[in-house]
Parts: sequence; structure tokens; C-alpha cells
Amino acid sequence: MSGSLWLRVARWLAFCTVFFGLPGLIVWRTAHQVAEEMRQHEASQVKPRLEKFLAHWQIRFGEIKEVGSFLNNLTRAALQHPDPRPAIATIRRLLRRHQPGLFSLVYLDGQGRLVHDLSDPVPGDPAAWQAFFLDYRAHQDRPERHIDRPPAVYRSLFGPLFGRQNDLEIREKLVPACFRSERTRVLVSRATAQGLLVAFFHQRRGWREACFRFWLALRRNTFPDLWFGLIDRGAPRPERSFSPGPGRSSLSEALIRLEAETGSLLDLHGIWWSQVALSPILRLVVAAPDRTAKAREQALNRFVKGLLLVVALLSGVAWLLSEGGTTLPFSIRRKVWLLLGWLSVSAFFLLGLALHGYRREVARLAWQEDRRERESLLRDLDRRFLAYLGALTADIRRTLAQADPEHLPQVRQALARLDWRHRPKLLLLVDREGRNLYPDRHPWHWREHYVPTMLRYQAQHLLGDLTGEAVAARSSGAAQMFAATAELYGVHPDLFQGQVRLSVDHLADLRLANSGLKSLIVPLRRGNRISWLAIFAWLTPHLEGQFARSILPRQPCPDPRDLPFIWAKIDRFLPNSKAWIERLEPIRRHLEHTREPVCVQVDGPDRVPYVVTGIPGTHLAESFLFLVRPQSAIMARQPGGVGPLIGLAALLLLVSASMGLLLARRFLAPIDHLRQGIQALHDRQFRVQLPVLAQDEFGALTTTFNTMLEGLGDLELARLIQENLFPAGTLRQNDWEVAGRCLPAARVGGDFYDFFPLDDRTVALVVGDVSGHGVGAALVVAMAKALLAVPAGRPTPAAVLDLLHGFLKSHLRQKKLMTCWFGVVDTRSGLLCWSNAGHCYPYLVTERTARHLEPSGYPLGIRTRTTWREWTVEMSRGSALVLYTDGVIEATTLHGRPLGFDRPAEALPGLLGATATDSVTRIFHWWKDQTGGATLQDDATLVVLQAPAVGTSPPFVPITTP
Repeated sequence: MSGSLWLRVARWLAFCTVFFGLPGLIVWRTAHQVAEEMRQHEASQVKPRLEKFLAHWQIRFGEIKEVGSFLNNLTRAALQHPDPRPAIATIRRLLRRHQPGLFSLVYLDGQGRLVHDLSDPVPGDPAAWQAFFLDYRAHQDRPERHIDRPPAVYRSLFGPLFGRQNDLEIREKLVPACFRSERTRVLVSRATAQGLLVAFFHQRRGWREACFRFWLALRRNTFPDLWFGLIDRGAPRPERSFSPGPGRSSLSEALIRLEAETGSLLDLHGIWWSQVALSPILRLVVAAPDRTAKAREQALNRFVKGLLLVVALLSGVAWLLSEGGTTLPFSIRRKVWLLLGWLSVSAFFLLGLALHGYRREVARLAWQEDRRERESLLRDLDRRFLAYLGALTADIRRTLAQADPEHLPQVRQALARLDWRHRPKLLLLVDREGRNLYPDRHPWHWREHYVPTMLRYQAQHLLGDLTGEAVAARSSGAAQMFAATAELYGVHPDLFQGQVRLSVDHLADLRLANSGLKSLIVPLRRGNRISWLAIFAWLTPHLEGQFARSILPRQPCPDPRDLPFIWAKIDRFLPNSKAWIERLEPIRRHLEHTREPVCVQVDGPDRVPYVVTGIPGTHLAESFLFLVRPQSAIMARQPGGVGPLIGLAALLLLVSASMGLLLARRFLAPIDHLRQGIQALHDRQFRVQLPVLAQDEFGALTTTFNTMLEGLGDLELARLIQENLFPAGTLRQNDWEVAGRCLPAARVGGDFYDFFPLDDRTVALVVGDVSGHGVGAALVVAMAKALLAVPAGRPTPAAVLDLLHGFLKSHLRQKKLMTCWFGVVDTRSGLLCWSNAGHCYPYLVTERTARHLEPSGYPLGIRTRTTWREWTVEMSRGSALVLYTDGVIEATTLHGRPLGFDRPAEALPGLLGATATDSVTRIFHWWKDQTGGATLQDDATLVVLQAPAVGTSPPFVPITTP
């Protein structure tokens, strides 16, 4: 490859890179960003589903309540049939197959009789089981406060200390079968006419994993679009524990990537993965297909292919236009407008991308700022709980301070008002003997019956400490009983005593084994004397629910479009909106699992998009706070800022376009003038002078064009002179005809021909070819023409050539050479005498053949001294002499080869016409067909001397050849 071609290719590549490659790259990047936004949108839809699934199942791993719910559902399903025996048999087979050794079932029929073939071996005889059935059926529908302690038969079946539990608590609940033992638990179904089922759950080693795998296997059909499994880190083939489907094949790769990721991830197969650790060796892995991955990939591939095709087509068009000799079928002005349009569209496109990125970044920052604002509102709402507690404490102390401590009815009335106003879970008025002087309007329904007793005991001793009076029972057996009871229920006596003391005149936390309380102890003083202690206690979730019910109706948010929600453990969601509860419950579960703020987008009941922000409570320790805000409100708060930028960008583009138009006009005006000059050149108006508008490249080009026009004017004058040197028309003498035509390669050529009569009998013919083209060759032709203008007579051809040779040799000094053929024909005898100075051999054509007149000599003007011989030939009637120059035979044919001598020789007999002019026309037509009308590379001249046809004139008179 030559250096110029390398340069052209490099220039073409640079042009395509700047005008097509960079815009194409930007467009591809934009498409990639759109695909990434689609992926992020899909992630925002899939990730909450995966996290919800993991949170749903994580809290069920190792939970006794889940085992109880499972057994409860089984027993209910079995006993709802008129004949439960087949269902019970199926349940036993299912549990033995999948959970061997973990469950035991006892079936009692409608009369309480033990059915041995449907029961597993358990303690107790049939009589004891029947007695248990009759007692349990009699008490299962009675309220709790009307149930006495269960009989001793319960202890014989379920353990020696089981009697401390109510029989109501074992109905459809899984409770320990032995006190302080979690090795075996029991669940008793509801007694019906079909009987009763008692399920024993034996907590052997590995029961959590076994039960969890079993529950996952039962729920696989519930989640058809999810693949999940409990994976053991040490298992050799973990895919066996995973759901069948496409996710199983890529599980091993996903497990490796999940080790390094903290959240969800998307693998190369278009599958979303997430996991949660359940133990040091177990993790729950869930996968979901990316529904848009395939569509995104196909759309991106089609877009990239289309973009590459467009870039390739544009690059090919650019190559054809720049290097292939092809041009666009419209004017330069339109090409310039096209270029300006392309640049403007590219600028607008880049500006649009920049504004899109700016708007997206502004939206992201505004979204983050709005999220911080929403979280701040929720934290402020959380801090209001402290103010609520302070107001509650102040109200209680103020109300009790207004009562007379020595007047018990007045104190009771104050306590009744506070009881109605604040609804404490426990309200006691303790005297020095530890008695409760306020009637308990809210019975203590907890299993921890020891709480009121322990509080009264501590209040009694606290009252003694505050008054400085000793309490006799302090070192008695009651103190020992208190210590034993506290230790029995998992409460440290000293810690409990310290918590109680912190509650004096302050609302403080009271942490027990199974309960969380907020307690307030108010001493009722009269002077320095303390008569009683008023004890208020609330369950923490209950108190938080009261706060929510009091604060939410007053719209605590400044924006009325915001919807605050508080989830309290007892009251659940407040306010109680069923439509919103269904949407907020999955978010609450996620918060319960992660304890981190969350912000998600949901569709509201009115099908309007909302943004839900949720945080776990800090002061509302057992509650979650939510703020629902319409997405339109968030978008309305985003700062504009784009309008001025668009205006400024439009102004800059307008200024740039105006400057481009001005430059285009300054660029196109000289081109228009040059176009007008070329049109004048086409019309042969060489006197036109173009104006020079500027002293730049176009000005230099215009000046050069004007100089060229002047030269072309002189050349046109030379052409006209040369055309006048050629003979006009056809020469006829004695029925002989001579005609000729010259086609110059340039406006002024170096070929010449002439024919003229010497007398009434002879005609002279001359054909010559001067080396070169242009004005120089034309001047030589003019001089030769002047030398040939000899007086009448019969000059010999050799003498004429010698005359021309002497002139050229002496005046041009070999700067120009000339070939020449000169001949004289006798029109009466048909004798042709000629002499040839290096010119092409003429053809002598008869009716059937054409042959060359071959003898020739040296060209004219060479340094060698030479003479030229004369040759004669007799032409017959109907024959013709064809003279030509080398431009005829050296012309290239359609096959890329020179025409040569043979093809004309074969064609000439059939090309002769009735007249010499007709023959010249037919020969040139055939010649143009052979060459395909290609551009002339040399002058082409043709002269035909045609003898009269047979019978048109008297016979030739023979003469003697000299």
C-alpha cells in the first residue's frame, strides 16, 4: 500500500471517528445507561420480594411457635372430617417419613378412649387419658378467671410440675411438658365430637434444621417464581437442598459471590440472589429470575447492531464521497447546511444528555434530602414520646398533689380519674402493711401472677425506707419467699429492687423475665409524712399505643399530604387503615429483621405512587414509625434549575448557529462566484472577471481562476484560428471527393490536415501530427500550413517534405517533431504519388479489402539529414484512401487494449459510404463504438479520398509513371 493511500485511509478514519464514532459511542453509552436504569428498576421490585421472603422465614427458624402452628394446622385438618382416622394415619406416615423421632401423636376418640393403632407410645394409662379428656372438654370454653388449677392427672401425663400451667394455655398451643424443660413440648387440640389429638414434640439435636427443611419443602409450590433452599456450608453437594429449576445449575457460582456481597446480586444468567445466615453453618438462599434481563439484552444487542450498521453505512458513504470519486447529488450550499445541521443535532443531543445527567443528579440529591427530611420527621415524632411521658408524669403528680393524703376516698377519686384518663395496666395504692387500698378494676391476666405481689412487697419496704421506719417482715420468711420467687421466675432480687427505686417520682423501665413495664411510684406526702405509695404500671407496647392514638389525630407532620403511621405491638397499625396495613406489613417485617431505616415506593389504594419511609423506634422501643408521602409531593419539592440552563444553552446554540450561518455565507459567496465563473466558462464567455472578496484562500483561488479565464480566452482564440486553418467542407473534382475531420484532445491540438487542387486534374493531400498539444503544437501547425500554401503547379511530395524538414530543423531546433504524409492524386488517371515522413500507414480500401501503403521515412525536424522517396499506386474506381493519425489506432477499446491496425482494416470495406463525408462520419461512429466514447488521450484526425464509383465517369486515362 502506497503512502498516499495510507494517508487517505488515516484521514478517513479520523473523520469517521470524530463525526460518527464519538456520537455513536455517546448513543451507546446512553442506551447502556437506560438499560442500567431498567435493571435498577427491576432490582427495586425484586429485592424487596427476596428480603421479604428471607425475613418471613428467618424469624421462623428454630421458633417453637412455628412448630406449634404447624401441629395445630395438622390437628385441625384431621379433626374436621367426620371420620378422622384416615387423615390421622396419613399425618403419622408423613411425620415418620420426613421427621422421624421428632413427633409423637395420641388420638382419643369422642368418648376419650385411647386409640392404640393411631397413637404412639406415651406415658400414662388409658384411664388417665380418658379422665384428662373429660376434664379438658368440660373446661375448654370457660373464661380464664373461672378456671381453677388443673387436677393432678395433668401432672401424671405431662410432667410433675405441669400443674403450674392453666389448662387453657395448652389448648392449641405448644407448651413445655415439664417445668423448666425444653426437651419435650405438648400441644392439645380442641376436643370435638370426633375426638382429641395430643401432639408431643421432642426437641432432639438438629430439630431446627430438620423442621425448617420440611417446611420449605411443603411451601415450594406456594412460591412458583422463587427458588430457595437451606444450604449447609459443609455439604459436598449443596444443590441437592435447592429447589429444582434454572437457579440450581448456577448455585455454586452464586454461593461464592454471595460470600463477598452483603445484599442481593444479579448473576450472568439473569438471576437475582440473596441470602441470610441462620447459624454459623446454615444459610437460607433464595433466587428469583430477572424478568427483564432477556428483553434488555435483546434490545441492547439489536440497538448495538443497528448502531454499528448505521456507523458502517455512514463511514462507507464518507469513503465514497471523499475517496471514491462519488459525490452527493446536491449543491455545496446544501452540503454545508447538512454539515451545520449535523453539528447542531449533535450539539443538541450532547446538551440533552448533559441536562438529563444533571436532572438525574439533582433528582438524586433532592431525593436524598427529602428522605433525610422524612426520617427527621419520624425521629422527631419518636422524640415526642418523651414529652408525652413527661406530660403523663406531670399530670399524675399534679392530680395526686391536689388530693388530701389523709383522706382515702379523695385519693381514690383522684386515682379513678387517672385510671380513666391514662388506662394503666396496673394501679396499686400500697400502705405500710403492703395492702392494696385501691380496687383492681383491670384484673391481671398475665401468666406472671407474681408481678403484683412482688410490687406490693417492694413498695412496702420502699415505704419503710422513705419514712425511716423498720418493716418487721423484712427479715422474715416473706423476704425469703420473695427472693425464691424472683429467682424462680428469672428476676434478680437486687436488680428488681433497684428498678423499683428508680420509679419513685419518675417513669422508669421495669424489666422482668417475660414482660417489659414502665412504672411510676408517687409517694403521697402530708408534710414530711408519707402515708401511701401510688404505683402505676403500663405495658410498654400498651403505653406506646396510647401515645400513637393521642398524637396521630392531630397531624404531627407539617405537610397535610403526609400520612404518619405507628405500629405498636398491641394495637398494631395506627391509624387502622386496612388498605395501608396490607402495604405496610411487609415493610414492617423488613424493619423488624434489619432494624435499619427503609425507603420504598408503593402504589397506594388510589393507584397513585407513594414513597414509604420507615424507621425502628428509639424511644418507642417496641414500635415502628412510618411516613407515607405522595411521590408527586416529592417531585414538586425538587429544585428546578433546568429552565435557566436550557435558556442559556439555547442562547449559546443560537449564537453558535448565527455565527455558523455567517461563516457559511462568507464561505459560500466565493463558491457561488466560482460557480458562476464555471458556468461562464462552459458558455465560452472568457471575458468574465470574478470579484475578489477577501485576501484568503478563496481570494487566491478567485485570482487564479481569473488568470485561467484570460489564458482560456487566448486558447479559445487559437482554437478558432486552428479551426479556420482546416479546409472547410468537401473537395470535389472530376467525381473525386475528399473530406476530413479532426478531434483534438485539447482545445488546440497538434494534428492537421489539408487538401487542395493543384490544377484542374490533380489534388494535393497532406496529413501531419506535431508532437505535443496546446498552443505550441498549434503554432507549428500554422507554420506548416503557411509553408504548404505553394503556388499553383505540381510540386512533388518529396520536395514538400524536404521544405518542411528544413524549416523545422532550422527554426525549432528539435523542440518539436512532426510526422507528415503528403500525396498528389491525378483525378483523370487515378494515379496516386505520395511520400511519407514517419506517419501512420494509410489504408487503400477497395470493395472487399483494405491494405496499408507501408513505405515510410524519418519524421520531420530530426537532426539526421535524410531524403524521402516517392511512391505511386493506381487507384481503381470505387476505391478509397483513408488517412489518419496515431490517435485513432492508439485509442483504448472497451477491453482495455489499443485499437491497433487490424480491426480498422477488417471494418473499413464495410464502412465506406456514398460520399467521402458519409464515409468519414461512418468510420468515426464505428471508432467511438469500439472505444466506448472514452475521453481522448491524443488528437484523432481522419481524411478520406474517395474515387468515383463504377459507371459514373469516363474511364481513367493512363499516364506514364515518372
